[in-house]
Amino acid sequence: MLVENPDAITPAEDAAVNEPALAQEVLEKILRAMGIPATVEMLPAYESIPDSAFVLNIVGNDLGILIGRRGEALRDLEFITRLVVTHRTGKTAKFVVDVASYRTRREMVLRELAKRMAERVETSKRPITLEAMPPFERRIVHVTLGEHPAVTTQSIGEGDHRRVMILPK
Repeated sequence: MLVENPDAITPAEDAAVNEPALAQEVLEKILRAMGIPATVEMLPAYESIPDSAFVLNIVGNDLGILIGRRGEALRDLEFITRLVVTHRTGKTAKFVVDVASYRTRREMVLRELAKRMAERVETSKRPITLEAMPPFERRIVHVTLGEHPAVTTQSIGEGDHRRVMILPK
């Protein structure tokens, strides 16, 4: 989406001091410009995502378009929002954008997948390579299995094709 008037998503000057309020306002304006009826709620930071101060969780109906394939649209929406907030505040913005707590649900799924695959590797004594994942998802697998007594993990591949391999110790 191209915004003809960048000032259309620039919040009022008094909001520039309060990063959370500014980020919420910017994200709400982006959603309105996209024609997506949704609200943005502010939540405490997720423990699994380091260096985030708070979470902007988008709530509404049929928001799958904001998540996209493997979370790509969500990642891009977060990038755009962070870019505007960083530009307005002059410092790096530290927040996460989520859609209907997608990241929380995805984290639970990844933790369970990692545990199941670790059991399979432990039993078969053969490595398993998971599907390609973005960095924050690979980190969840690595952290989940970090203290596992029988397996270890490593990332392999390059760029968007980077995967986690689970190996027997």
